[in-house]
Amino acid sequence: GRFTSDTIEPLQHFYFWLKPRAGTICWARDSSKRHPKEAVVLEIHEGPSNSVRQSPAYSPQDLHRFVFWVMTDSGVVDLMAYNEDAYVTWVNEIGRLAQRNDSAGTS
Repeated sequence: GRFTSDTIEPLQHFYFWLKPRAGTICWARDSSKRHPKEAVVLEIHEGPSNSVRQSPAYSPQDLHRFVFWVMTDSGVVDLMAYNEDAYVTWVNEIGRLAQRNDSAGTS
């Protein structure tokens, strides 16, 4: 996956995975998954976040075609899938996690 922070900077490559039992999304810089960050999933939103839309590099028909963002207990995580299939999978699975967390009162 790809990740951007709230600041205007180039896209950064991270590895992402979900921990369904914990209701969290995790990410790390490399595939070894050392020193991961982890946050509770609260909501998912299809399309770009405000910070992505405000980026001078924002390109909705090209680079940012498959973007979405996740509200977590530690802030917004902007994500971009490489293709439509990956986009649909991520949005559906993270959406299920957010619904489960909401039902369980996790946050």
